[in-house]
Amino acid sequence: MEDLARALAPFASPEHAVLVPPALARAPSPPEIVAHHARQLAAQDARTAPESPTSERDHEPAPRALTRTSRRPHVVVVVSLFMLSGGAWALRWSGLLGGMRAPVGSSALAANATVDRVQTVAGAKLGTDNFCSGHELVAEGIDPLIDDVEDGDILIRPVEHRTGYWWTFDDKTCSHSPAVAQAEAPGGRNPSRFAMHVGAHDCFTYGFGIVLTLNRVSIFNCAYDASRYDGVYFWARSGQSPVTALFEVATRQTEPLSFGGDGSCEPHCWDTHSVYVELTPVWKQYSAYWTDLRQRGFGEKPVPFDAKQIAAIHLSTSATPRNFREIWIDQVAFFKGAAPPSPFPDESRR
Repeated sequence: MEDLARALAPFASPEHAVLVPPALARAPSPPEIVAHHARQLAAQDARTAPESPTSERDHEPAPRALTRTSRRPHVVVVVSLFMLSGGAWALRWSGLLGGMRAPVGSSALAANATVDRVQTVAGAKLGTDNFCSGHELVAEGIDPLIDDVEDGDILIRPVEHRTGYWWTFDDKTCSHSPAVAQAEAPGGRNPSRFAMHVGAHDCFTYGFGIVLTLNRVSIFNCAYDASRYDGVYFWARSGQSPVTALFEVATRQTEPLSFGGDGSCEPHCWDTHSVYVELTPVWKQYSAYWTDLRQRGFGEKPVPFDAKQIAAIHLSTSATPRNFREIWIDQVAFFKGAAPPSPFPDESRR
């Protein structure tokens, strides 16, 4: 048995801790946008012998390495089981064993939502193949409410063929609080039980924000046809300090291939169609017609807004000022003709 332990010892080194082929190893996320959760996940992966986890993350710890001083038979058995378990979890995180659904407050789904964007799925090699072609969904025009967060989780309402969830992004320098997209009591005069909340400070590049997807197919944001509607409205507020925010409706023409875009914006993507809104500490209703949305002009080329090719909806703010700032958002919905009357009548709409 001692000979067996010595023979297995070299394979318990950190480079053999997770039995996953190099082709399935996680690559860095695209530099333009990355969720805070991916940095946390990468930090845990970097540890070869982590302590028992104290974060919200609900996956198993990485396997411990078998040292050459180990002599007892049960050590070999335990380490082998840990290695197999670690390999299975790595495959699950890669998306080959299916996605993970997690409630708000857990980083599992949000981390997967970021890390899994760099994998290869169903033969589509990121940066080379137009994966979302043929995966379009069309709104029926009968249920405009995208999400009111009243179920308290990060999944949007599964109506009119919509499938997606909320997640946060930043420029890799921000410190987040809460650490993940969080459904919380909205405060103020908002009559809802929950609203989505994100906050951050000390951002140094482009800032932070929150996103909801409408047609998530595997790891991609594919097209959702909302042309039966004329625009989007939502409720929002800041924290204690006002926030100049950018409301964006991303389309496949403005997202890179690695996110499900059609590739036409490469290499200068993310020039989404957007409009600025001024968030204050009190709740207000904001609305934007498709015709209100404009690109900022830094993309590969200007493109007209196409409501048949919506990939995601963003609400974000810039890196400055670097003090702690918050974004609260609730009751996101399409509208026809005009947005419904505001429930905050003494507060003017955008």
